[in-house]
Amino acid sequence: MTDIKPKVNDHKIPLDDKGFLLMDQVDTYFRSLFKEKLYKEAIDYLNDIKNHGPLNKHEDLIKLHDLYIEILLEIEDYPSLLNILISKEKYLETKKSKTIHQFYLAICYEGLQRIKDAIQALEAIEDHISSQNIINKYLKLALLYIQEKDISQAKNAYTYALNFDKNKANEMFLLVESDLAYQENGLIDSMKIYEDFFIKSQRKLSYLNRFIRLSIGLERYTDAYEFYKRYLDKVINQASIQAKINFFSSALPLLKELNSQAYIEANNYLNELKQRESIHFDDFNYYQILLSQLKDQQIYLKEREIIRQTFIDLDRSKVFNKLVYLKIINAKVELLHFSKNLLLEKTYEDYHLIIDDILKDDYKNTYPRMLMDTFIFVDDTTDYIFVEKVQENEFLLSYTRKDNFDLGKKITILSALILSGKLRQYQLKNNQDMELHALKSFMDMKDLGLVKIKNHQMIFLNQQAKKILNLEKDMVAFNEIQKEMSPMLYLDQLIQAKSWQVSYKQDELRLWSFLLDYDIYLLVEEVKENNLNEQDLEWKKNQNHGVLLIDISNYKSVIQYYGFSVYLDKLNDLLSQISSFSNHHSLAYKLENHHHLYILLNTRDKRVTERFSNKLSKAYEGLFNFSYAYQAMNYEFNKVKSSLIQLMAHNISQEVIYSDKSIRKQEETESLYLQTLDNIIKQKTIKLKHLYIKNWKHQKVTHIEIKPHHLNILTDKKVLNDVLDKNDLNIAYDKLIMNSLIQESKKLDKLLRWILPISIDSIKSKKAFNYLLRRLEVMKNHHVSFVLDIDDYLKLSSSDQTYLQEKEISICIKGQIRDIFTLESLKTLDYVYIDESTFNHEFNQIWIDALKKRFKHIIYDHGQETLVKADLERMDIELIKGEYAGQEND
Repeated sequence: MTDIKPKVNDHKIPLDDKGFLLMDQVDTYFRSLFKEKLYKEAIDYLNDIKNHGPLNKHEDLIKLHDLYIEILLEIEDYPSLLNILISKEKYLETKKSKTIHQFYLAICYEGLQRIKDAIQALEAIEDHISSQNIINKYLKLALLYIQEKDISQAKNAYTYALNFDKNKANEMFLLVESDLAYQENGLIDSMKIYEDFFIKSQRKLSYLNRFIRLSIGLERYTDAYEFYKRYLDKVINQASIQAKINFFSSALPLLKELNSQAYIEANNYLNELKQRESIHFDDFNYYQILLSQLKDQQIYLKEREIIRQTFIDLDRSKVFNKLVYLKIINAKVELLHFSKNLLLEKTYEDYHLIIDDILKDDYKNTYPRMLMDTFIFVDDTTDYIFVEKVQENEFLLSYTRKDNFDLGKKITILSALILSGKLRQYQLKNNQDMELHALKSFMDMKDLGLVKIKNHQMIFLNQQAKKILNLEKDMVAFNEIQKEMSPMLYLDQLIQAKSWQVSYKQDELRLWSFLLDYDIYLLVEEVKENNLNEQDLEWKKNQNHGVLLIDISNYKSVIQYYGFSVYLDKLNDLLSQISSFSNHHSLAYKLENHHHLYILLNTRDKRVTERFSNKLSKAYEGLFNFSYAYQAMNYEFNKVKSSLIQLMAHNISQEVIYSDKSIRKQEETESLYLQTLDNIIKQKTIKLKHLYIKNWKHQKVTHIEIKPHHLNILTDKKVLNDVLDKNDLNIAYDKLIMNSLIQESKKLDKLLRWILPISIDSIKSKKAFNYLLRRLEVMKNHHVSFVLDIDDYLKLSSSDQTYLQEKEISICIKGQIRDIFTLESLKTLDYVYIDESTFNHEFNQIWIDALKKRFKHIIYDHGQETLVKADLERMDIELIKGEYAGQEND
């Protein structure tokens, strides 16, 4: 051995003049011992450095761990190696170091027969490693899967490794083949392949157990015994602890039959190996295992689950021989003891000093060996039992060895405190759950639903809430319910503690809202509205009567501007004047959805209807916009109502629409639109209108918004959208616009930024959207954004919105974003249009600042409004659309 004499103290620890560790000299001295295969001396030296060295530097700590790992891998001391690896985990920083760490863990777990953990460690390693390491990984996985008897997975791993080493230069291919043949009962083939491996391998001693196992399987007992005797001294004198364990473990069944003395000697030697003291670097990891319980967010259904999980974590520390939770119930002693990851129950009826002390509340916290003989679960390895009170009449008992006294004592004290806190927390939550269950049951009995709104999600807290809203799910996005409401309620309204009445689908609901810890709670009740002046008998079929349907078409915007309470006041004012507006021809009325008003008239004289509608429109001019539809009461009301709704759907004016003649006219218009669309789509091209967007500071066009140029044919936007929706043509129409833009872009000699309309149908259909994305590749030198109305964007599911974000699709939002809650629900997007109403609003600066947090660019569509440079500068808005920016292809 090289004679190296570092500057040392009593423990051979080299220090500099300031008392700092000279790790380079430690490394040199360690390697001199390692080179001479003085492994025990090398480990003792590292232990001295660990226990007595001033390990203050980060790099010294890591280096010492690495030296331990190097020698423990060499001697295959896997229990000690696992302790060092776990200790080193907190210092791992780079991806490379973590990958190597996983390899070492897999080797450790295999040696400790924790095969599933070994597989998991290897599978956690990504294949961004060298070809040789990939081969080693998958051959090791194949061997592990064979031990788990998962032959299919083993063969897959073997085949994958073969892709990187087709000549099978790595000797471990032969070992995998031999083990596979063994599992498939091809013992002779397995032996032949093993013999090839044995000749080729440089690590024969690590795999001697295979020959003994195969020989026993082939009933060649003499060959196995002779093989055992031939290699016995070599195995004992070599360094690998795991090779010794494997060798003696495989030989024990053979020796038991052939040589009892050899069996006793081998068994004793094996027990000594298994009971050897393992190396621990520090106690931090034990406390880390324990304290991880503090951040455990798991919801427990039973107290015993809390105790079991705590015992699982404590068992991982390997500090305790046995863990017991003792309860005194009606003067009886009930034990919950931990065994093989299970929490088992046992009643203890024998007398013992420990139990007597606990029952008298005069117990000791520590019972040594002399006071615990004959106590339950005590064996030869138990030197102390620690007792700690958890809560009234409940105790934690931990059994440990003398070499773990200090650590075991500290962990037991801390465990009892943590367990006590978790049990109290569970009991408190359980009491709250019972109270909440009673409240929910009471509310179900009273037909009341309770709903919580958190993070824009509606969470249904009882069954009646789901029943009222006709839903199966326990949670749904708020906007899914919101769009079915009439009038539509917004979150900023609901944070006020008020009551509301809305239509939801076909039902009338009453809501009470209140705010608690920033979450909105709703109490929901289904109501049947008793309309004023309604007499069911009056709504029967009568040829002399008529029904006028009045729709407040702008009710949403009125509610948004004035608030729902003001809207209801104005509506009640209108209802109170129905009789005078109709010159007392009204018999009754029905109000539905807060904006559909059915008025039963005692005449079919159209002059009455005309005067009524004129008076009403004039009285509420500037507030309400009305649409009217009239039908004679020549059927039962439900049929008349259906006809009126159909009439109203085709009325886009403020005049009264009277009969099916208007519907037929509308159907003819829609038929003309459909034929025109079919022809355009078949032609696969459409002329496009260019709407310019300018940066007013630089006087340059930055973007061009594209719109189809219908040449005065498809001019009615509402009819066009209805035809596209009814005939499922939105996707084909989007494809048409995209392909037409591609044809135009090919003629351009410069790159441009385009803003392109798209329907939500094309986004929801992954097939259609992927087609559009492929077409976008053709325009990869251009920048294309899709424009969506805010209401359409909010109709997209969260997964669709996330999909757009993942695909890095640029989105431009059009339409009024009505409240801060809607704004905050949006993901960060690229563009948003604002109009003159937003720009000129009294709180415009606050609102625009809020928009800038969600959108990268704001585009001001000023229409024909005059632009004021000072206002644009104050708002910090640069992009302008409208008369100033201009357009092409008019």
